[in-house]
Amino acid sequence: ILRPISSEMNSRVACISHIILDQLCPFQRRISINKQAHHETQMREQQIASLLTKQIGQIWEKAIHLILASYRGTVQCIQDPSKQKGIIHAAAFCAVPRCILNMAVRLYPEELIEEDENGDTPLSILLSCHKACENTLGWDTDDGVGERGKSGIETMDMLQTVLWADPSAAAVANRDGRLPLHLAIANGIDWSNGIQDIFLANPSAASIRDPVTQFFPFMHASMHDKDVKLDTCMQKETPISEETVPTSIEPDHVLTTAYELLRANPANLKM
Repeated sequence: ILRPISSEMNSRVACISHIILDQLCPFQRRISINKQAHHETQMREQQIASLLTKQIGQIWEKAIHLILASYRGTVQCIQDPSKQKGIIHAAAFCAVPRCILNMAVRLYPEELIEEDENGDTPLSILLSCHKACENTLGWDTDDGVGERGKSGIETMDMLQTVLWADPSAAAVANRDGRLPLHLAIANGIDWSNGIQDIFLANPSAASIRDPVTQFFPFMHASMHDKDVKLDTCMQKETPISEETVPTSIEPDHVLTTAYELLRANPANLKM
């Protein structure tokens, strides 16, 4: 059984966090990305990350082993080289500290658009685990991300990290055909806490119906985030009663998300 990591290791991870954050470029939200310049930055930071792993020493290898073992539910992956893949998928699943994910996306960038055994990319795992994102391994996630509240901040930081590393991840659908934008809306993420970043990475998704709900993103986003019954009924092909459809006044964040997604392509109203 995997136990939470010790406070000593936690403090060492926190120390390493500052080293990584000092060496690697911070995330910056951008409306458009110069692909050539971005690629050059990624290659340069991949080299820096590789050097950092040597500076950190065995603690990086131990952290990766712990994350993979938790993700796969067995320690056999430590001895089996064929199972030492999907490190970013495992990091997303385990809600690791941002410093660990910062290193992983630079060391293993090819994994960002790869699917695991369940047909999920790291981004779709992050979005699917959003509501149940708890730090079960005992990591200390307070690695200097600012004074914002704890609620949802880890997930948002991880989303931004993945999208910065490879914006094309926002265009990869999961096994059900749902794009990251569909998953984000279905899991109650609003415009300022992740939807905007996903949209900027793949604007065309705003005009693609969710294959599960058959709604355009702005339609689905217009529903109250507490009304998850509708999404559940759609997945189970259960008839929807009038009581299921929300009738109350929507909160501002719900209206903002729906408005911004509709503004991206008003023609969706006619389709």
